[in-house]
Amino acid sequence: MTSTAMTSDGPTRTSGIRPRVRADPRWRIAAVSVAVGTGHRADRDGTRGLAHLCEHLVMRHRPDPAAPELFEWLDRIGGIAGAHTWPDHTVFTALVPPAAAGPAVRRFADAISADAVAAEVLAEEIDKVVEEIRALGPGRGFPWGIAAAALGGGDPALADGYGDVDQLRALSPEQVAAFRRAHYRPGNTAVAVVGDIDPERIDPVIAEAFDGRPDSSDRLGRPGRRRALSPVNGLIAYPMPDLNRDPVAHLTHLVLARLVTRRLGAAGHPGWLRAGWFGRSLTVRRDDMTVALLPAAGARRAFLDHLRELAGGPVPGAELDQAREQVRLDLRRRLDSPEGYAAEASRIALLLPGAGPPEDLADRVRAVTEAALSRTAEALTVFGGPP
Repeated sequence: MTSTAMTSDGPTRTSGIRPRVRADPRWRIAAVSVAVGTGHRADRDGTRGLAHLCEHLVMRHRPDPAAPELFEWLDRIGGIAGAHTWPDHTVFTALVPPAAAGPAVRRFADAISADAVAAEVLAEEIDKVVEEIRALGPGRGFPWGIAAAALGGGDPALADGYGDVDQLRALSPEQVAAFRRAHYRPGNTAVAVVGDIDPERIDPVIAEAFDGRPDSSDRLGRPGRRRALSPVNGLIAYPMPDLNRDPVAHLTHLVLARLVTRRLGAAGHPGWLRAGWFGRSLTVRRDDMTVALLPAAGARRAFLDHLRELAGGPVPGAELDQAREQVRLDLRRRLDSPEGYAAEASRIALLLPGAGPPEDLADRVRAVTEAALSRTAEALTVFGGPP
């Protein structure tokens, strides 16, 4: 089958924006995704929830007092929008009619670059975030938040990205503006446009929308401390290899997690091993982790036995092939819709400078070898014993 897709991975613009454009007329719609290199890891004590709040405020932006807010404009043109705040980046995605792709890029550029927020809008969005927190209740983010806080040195912002109600209530428009000036800038942003669009028309729109806007020196930081968390109440966390420096080693964690979880389930043991934030790869750049949740002593013993067996090798070829293919298909599944492809493309452009299109990363899972799997399993046995 011949693909009708055409990809344009444009160079980093003078503004610092990293564009990715993919035309595919089989999708009779278009998707625009903007990834900003800040998340709840940037929250400080006293402002917990600020990154999450700024995600909300972007969708409330008006380019001028008479214009509709961004979410209202998208609704009027028949668009569908979504956003999510991760530990070190925030992703905004909109599904729009193809003719609206260019205007959507401009509206997002305006919203990302804006600093000021009206006091009444701020109060309304704080109320919405507080309601989210109350609806989710205690234990939200378990167990990744606890594991991330331990791996990162106990930073409370890692334990709960939604925020603290009292600290949110105390935020001022000036604090919000300062946060956005520091983080919401073109050089800390990647944009992807995919679907039934013309790259030769969209590329200049991206350049025009973002070039000339003020930038900041803030960028995604280097990987932080890399230390493992010893077992506590059945929770074990391991730092994953840096995806930029050694993508195959990082992907090996995904394959190992899939294989070990299947073995635990087949033996009837409660518990699992998952790689990536909330079991999803490529959602954080710094201090990504593999987490094991093993509530029963028998499950912990079985987990350690499986790791030792895999470390000693050999790994049955059919079992390894199955785990590799499941991971690859899971990564490829995210690309099966225009909004999914756009979100992954913007995320990869932001977190993995110089990387190719998203499907290339998924296909690299096939490079995970039996030897790499055994080495990773052996490394994980170090912290596999009982607490």
